[in-house]
Amino acid sequence: ARQGGSLVSLPGTASLALFGGSAPNRIDLQDLWLLHGPTRTWSQITPGQSDPWPAARYLHSAVALSSDVMLVVGGRITTSPSPSLPPACFGDDAWAFVFSADKWVFLGSDMVRAPTPDAPWPGARYGHSTAVVPSVGVVLVGGFETGVMARTAWTWDIVDVLPPSVEAAYSGGRSACD
Repeated sequence: ARQGGSLVSLPGTASLALFGGSAPNRIDLQDLWLLHGPTRTWSQITPGQSDPWPAARYLHSAVALSSDVMLVVGGRITTSPSPSLPPACFGDDAWAFVFSADKWVFLGSDMVRAPTPDAPWPGARYGHSTAVVPSVGVVLVGGFETGVMARTAWTWDIVDVLPPSVEAAYSGGRSACD
C-alpha cells in the first residue's frame, strides 16, 4: 500500500510503471515497479546500486516520454539524496528512467540546470501534474511551491535537457497524427 506515488502507462507495451510514494508507516519510497498487463504480474526494477537514483518522494509527477523512458519531476522529499545535503521539503529535480538501460539519469534541478545552465527551470514543487503534448513537449502545471499553491505552467522542449543516452530512447513526444 502507498499514497502519492506515480503510475504511468508505457505506450505500446501493455505495461504500467509505479514509482515512489509514501507507505502507511510514513516512510517515503523510491522503489520502481513494472506491471506486466497481459500476465497481471508485478516485478521490481532494481538498477545498479552504484548508479544515482532519485531520492525517496511522494506527490511528485511522472509521465512516459516513450515506451522506454519515464520522466519524474519534483515532489515531497523528506530524506536527503546525499549525506552532505540537508533534506529538502519540495523537490525541484527531474529524472528519467530508461527501461532498456535499467538506469536512472539525472536531468537537472533549479541549482543544476543541465545541459543548459541559463535555461529557466520550474521551482521546487509537489502535488503538480505533467503531460506530454505533441509538438510542444512536456507541460508541468500547478502544485504547491514552498507550501503555497502554484499558479504557473511550464513547458519544456524535453530534448533540450535529455543527455544523448536518453535522447536516443525518447520517441520525441510526437503522436502518429502529427
